[in-house]
Amino acid sequence: MKYYFIIVESTMKSKSNRSLGRPRAFNDKIEQNTIKSLDRALTVLTTLSKNQNKTLTDLSKELRESPSTIYRILSTMALHQIVECDDKLQTWNIGPGSFQIGSSFLRRTSLIETSRPFLRNLMEETGETANLGIENNGNVLFLSQVETHAPIRAFFPPGTLSPLHASGIGKVLLTQYTLSRLEKFVKSGLESFTQYTKSTLELIQGDMTITLERGYAIDDQERNIGMRCIAAPIKNAYGEVIAGISVSGPTSRVASDQIAEFSRSVVNTAREVSIDYIQKVVCDYFDIPVEIMKSKTRKREIVQARQLAMYFSKQLTKSSLAHIGKHCGNKDHATVLHACKTVNNLADTDKRFKGYISDIEKRLIHS
Repeated sequence: MKYYFIIVESTMKSKSNRSLGRPRAFNDKIEQNTIKSLDRALTVLTTLSKNQNKTLTDLSKELRESPSTIYRILSTMALHQIVECDDKLQTWNIGPGSFQIGSSFLRRTSLIETSRPFLRNLMEETGETANLGIENNGNVLFLSQVETHAPIRAFFPPGTLSPLHASGIGKVLLTQYTLSRLEKFVKSGLESFTQYTKSTLELIQGDMTITLERGYAIDDQERNIGMRCIAAPIKNAYGEVIAGISVSGPTSRVASDQIAEFSRSVVNTAREVSIDYIQKVVCDYFDIPVEIMKSKTRKREIVQARQLAMYFSKQLTKSSLAHIGKHCGNKDHATVLHACKTVNNLADTDKRFKGYISDIEKRLIHS
């Protein structure tokens, strides 16, 4: 029996170490599990995405590969419309196939679609560029932006990467880091872009504490001299920061004595995005339009969806009952309070309804 137990324990350990989505014999030998030709092709694609209208000679010199190798790679990708060639200029550019693949990433989360009108409202309210970003391997990945009409402005087109430690949204995202993860992040080597950049563990920890206390982060000329950014968090069902919203602009317009005013707009917008995001996730789950959920109908399934949207909004956004009610069809605070009590009661007495709550929580976490 003892020998049998050891075998079972070893087998279980082997299974737990193997990540899902990998073959049974997989191990973490990077060289062994990398397709070099594919890696080379992706390097060409990445290079082309950063600076288009490249000739074959340009790419060959920049990547230090033979023209014939680069041409075969480009020709293969062109068959799938990943890249395309301008026959007249003999230059290569990103093709519509790349856009389609990129769009599938944008469709993966409803957050981008939900946030767009709020970003526009934030830009119009503050007069500065509004941004939405998430974390991507130690950087902020900008997903959406609404630019100000002013001639001097911040510009972060979708797909832009920016270091976490020198970005307003990045600082908001850093508040989710554990100490060990933060230490590893700092040890990787952080660039000091200006004399104001916080690049040491002590300075970053101090800044994180302040960010958590006031509810928003400030990039005060830490990435670029003369530019200031104010950001607030968007959270999931566990209260974890999953994204950030910010406004960015020159210090002449986003002045020190205006930070409090700008921060109120940004924080309120982040809360509004969270409420609308929650509503969309709930409505998608029940397969009903958001407009119907906000209507005055008393159909049972619609009422339940509305109550769940109110419940999660109260749990996750820290918004007032009146504010939540306003975004859920102009309902009053008493209706929201009743909805929250009803959801709690049904969670204790109705197994099916409890399943709704669990499923929606998972969607809010992973969307």
